[in-house]
Amino acid sequence: MRRARAESPAQRGQADEVTLFLQDDNALARTVATGNVQIEARAQNRVPSGSQVSAHKLEIKMKPANLVENAVLTGDVHLKSEGAQAAEAWAGRTDISFAGHNVVTKIHAAEQVRLLRHQASSDSKTPTLAAENPASAKHLRAMTQKPEAQDVEMTAAAVDFIVANGNRLARAETIGAPQISLLPNGKQGQTRATADKFTARFDSKGQLQQVHGEANARVVASALPHSGTPEPDRVSTSDRIDAYFRPGTGIETLVQEGRFTYTSGTQRAAAERARYTPADQMLTLTGSPRIVDAGMATTARTVRLNRTTGDGFAQGEVKTTYSDLKPQPSGALLASSDPIHVTAESMTAHNSPAIATYKGNARLWQNANVIEAPTIQFQKETRTAEAESASGQKVSTVLVGTDKNGKATPVRITSSRLSYRDSERKAHFEGGVTAQGSDLTITSNQMDVFLQKSDLGGRASSPVQSGSLKSTGETPVPPQSNGAPPTRQLNAGEGARATPAQAPNLSKLEKIVASGSVLITEPNRRATGDKLTYTASDDKFVLTGGSPSIFDTEHGKITGVSLTLYRRDDRVVVDGDSSSPAVTQTRVVR
Repeated sequence: MRRARAESPAQRGQADEVTLFLQDDNALARTVATGNVQIEARAQNRVPSGSQVSAHKLEIKMKPANLVENAVLTGDVHLKSEGAQAAEAWAGRTDISFAGHNVVTKIHAAEQVRLLRHQASSDSKTPTLAAENPASAKHLRAMTQKPEAQDVEMTAAAVDFIVANGNRLARAETIGAPQISLLPNGKQGQTRATADKFTARFDSKGQLQQVHGEANARVVASALPHSGTPEPDRVSTSDRIDAYFRPGTGIETLVQEGRFTYTSGTQRAAAERARYTPADQMLTLTGSPRIVDAGMATTARTVRLNRTTGDGFAQGEVKTTYSDLKPQPSGALLASSDPIHVTAESMTAHNSPAIATYKGNARLWQNANVIEAPTIQFQKETRTAEAESASGQKVSTVLVGTDKNGKATPVRITSSRLSYRDSERKAHFEGGVTAQGSDLTITSNQMDVFLQKSDLGGRASSPVQSGSLKSTGETPVPPQSNGAPPTRQLNAGEGARATPAQAPNLSKLEKIVASGSVLITEPNRRATGDKLTYTASDDKFVLTGGSPSIFDTEHGKITGVSLTLYRRDDRVVVDGDSSSPAVTQTRVVR
């Protein structure tokens, strides 16, 4: 038959030529249709409503009782279906298996298979409107389409589709080099996922629910340009991958497990498990996560990355090492090229500007110089640190000063707040400041500590490469809070014990300016005033403001306009004026 055409309430079909093959009893054995084969299924049929199939050739093989055994479509096979989640499929050949009373059970598509599912609104009223008013349905889809929705495309050499109840997809398995893509939608770029094999599962409505990828999983997400500037691809790899879909919005969650790695520009990450949620662009890493970015390496129990902003969040046993540092000739506390280490319970890191905030028993150190506080904010490029106290826990800093005999000794300074900028070599302390050395204690409301320039003649450290994700196996251990060395010997570069090679890098006091209720306490001597200026070069203390006074058990109390104490020879110079003459009160021993 030429230009054959058949139609029923359930479906309609046509072809340029149809040949019927009959058995001896005139029962239909086989049907072959060639040229512009087209089949359209309507709502009453078990095939989804609004489905159209086209191909160059269709061959149907029958079995007794006028039942279909199988059907084979060849030559540019194209399937198109409409409804709540429209889809299209292309293949060079499609084999359809039937069971029972012409119920489709399996579809095998081969020869460069391509499947495209359009992510439209999941509103249940849309199909009815489509039948009654296509224009209204299109408008409704546009109004209810979520902005993050992306069409899903799958390609493979071949795909097996398992059909449930003859009218909906239940499972699909790829054969040979598959790829799944989330297509650009104007707000998000393309995402491509590959693995050795993908298995897809569909829900009770035939909508894509989950895709599992096994072995050599790889995801490449291309970001849209930002202000005209191209963004680097985000590439992740793992042993396994699972994508969970929400009808109408595309991927809801993407989970990768087994030797996970992530790369985006200078940012590198590794873990055993990763969970990505497109709604907030958050990538959560667990299982020994480690992230490296521009000389900053961080480990924690959990690490979260915002793939849009590049911001990072770490929680639980956070350890960060800043490397690739250049010596700062004009710096002091953090001037060395040795690594800077930080430990805390949590960390929040921002890219622009590059600032990291550490909270919960935070500790930052380089060599023997230490800052401890409930919260420490650190900026690597400018080497600035801001520290805050909380819940009675003070900010603590360990520096190196000199005792009465000129011997180097640790000086521990505690306060409510600390601000330090290495280029200025000045540490500003506020709130209940206490500076304690081996034989001297100074308290005040606020204090500025100026440090000597660091002697950078020491060795350079071995940097952590930005692309390296391997752990050294050693956890850096900071000095003890009293300035003493750690309880175990550290490897070079771990930064804690003041070895002879590191000694030139220790931060030394140059000058202290304290104000507000200043109190100096030594064995058998005490001095008070409103302002103190101390210079380390001559170990000299100058007290002014508020009738400064010095009291000791031997000479009694001395008061004047200003008092100058030279500790090396215990000289005290008292200055007064006509309105406030110097006064000496001597204790007489009876």
